[in-house]
Amino acid sequence: MAGLQYKSVPSLFLGDATGSFADGRTATAFNPGPTNLQTVNGNLYVPKQFGPLDQTGTDMFAAAIDAVLGAANVRWVDDWGFYHAQFGEVHCGTVVKHSVLSIDWWLNQP
Repeated sequence: MAGLQYKSVPSLFLGDATGSFADGRTATAFNPGPTNLQTVNGNLYVPKQFGPLDQTGTDMFAAAIDAVLGAANVRWVDDWGFYHAQFGEVHCGTVVKHSVLSIDWWLNQP
């Protein structure tokens, strides 16, 4: 896949290796997972980040994601109470039908 560029988006996990959560997990995501976005008609529905704010009040995580994804196509969705707090994300609450890819994507990994 020529020309494909990988870029990072911010994510923050909380926890420790002792399995200190009530259900035995060792970590949990602090911010909703931006990689669990949903695509619909060319728009990217991304979970609202609730990240740290800079001196102008801008969410620094959201700004970084806008820079990577192209802010014009990003639609921010507040999924905190409905999905993130219940260990889910935006894609968990949607039923979107996608076309089958015309390539064998599993044979085209970088």
